[in-house]
Amino acid sequence: MANCDGMIDDDPENVASPADRVWTADEVLEAGGRLRLPVVMDFLHAQVNPGAMSVTNAVRAAAATWPPGPPPKVHLSSAASPTRPRDHAAYVTAADARAAPAVLASAGADTDVMIEAKGKDDALFRLLADATAWPEVGVAGPAALKLPDPVRRVATP
Repeated sequence: MANCDGMIDDDPENVASPADRVWTADEVLEAGGRLRLPVVMDFLHAQVNPGAMSVTNAVRAAAATWPPGPPPKVHLSSAASPTRPRDHAAYVTAADARAAPAVLASAGADTDVMIEAKGKDDALFRLLADATAWPEVGVAGPAALKLPDPVRRVATP
């Protein structure tokens, strides 16, 4: 951790995010704190390399790193397959998408959810089509879902 000091510039777009093979959620939260960077939590990475934190606790702690103004961001993704759990799938599964609002509600803040999937925009459009059958979700526009508060929208990065 000591080596992370001085590794970045003052670009306001800098964020810290866990990597599934390198840093656990608790490690990236520590580094983000030392570097004074907001943390973007990734559901898939937090699941496959959880460290000592649950996904819910990791999302809550990451949301607390964001300054007033921009909403905290999280990445929503699914595993490519059981044999390749670290790889992003082409699409977000319904199970992963439907589990997200309960986890995000723990963040206690409006949250931007960015889909991280190999299918890019097609992943969002498939999720939008699937979500029309979910009573807890509404379609908020051509590329956005309305999720239960405090979660506001889902979009591709």
